Amino acid sequence: MATALPRALQGRTPGYGHEGVGGPNRLGQLREALGRLRSVVDVRELGERAVRELCETVGFDRAVLFAVENDELVAEAAWFTGDADWAAEFVKLARRDGIRPRLDHVLLESEVVRRRRPLIVLDPENDARTYKPLIRATQTQSYIAAPVMPGGNVIAMLAAARAVSLHL
Repeated sequence: MATALPRALQGRTPGYGHEGVGGPNRLGQLREALGRLRSVVDVRELGERAVRELCETVGFDRAVLFAVENDELVAEAAWFTGDADWAAEFVKLARRDGIRPRLDHVLLESEVVRRRRPLIVLDPENDARTYKPLIRATQTQSYIAAPVMPGGNVIAMLAAARAVSLHL
């Protein structure tokens, strides 16, 4: 997250100019958020705080942390601004057998894991490579996904969206 997001935050970025997140101060705010996360030693707490920081600091409305386990994405934590119950229900849904996205040759998120690079999806409802059960459960119109790679190995993925479509 620390290496992929600063590059993504340059230029035209999801969340740019979002209320409470000024453009010139964005990298400084991100550094402060990362500093707050560095002090966390519990892995579960780190995931929960990371998704919240994505929303509160970067300006997304919803963020989800997925662990990469046995070629599946398993929801670990979610933050939906203004709706903690919806976020908790989403995590329960996204962890269920038969609902968890499989990392196969079709799914866009497979490219995030394979190439170890973030991506932006501008129209997930009409993109055949997105996972519709979770897109529809979050009412996502566009989103970003970024790999989490301590030591260069992808162990998780962060996905974040705004309530309105991203216009890049």
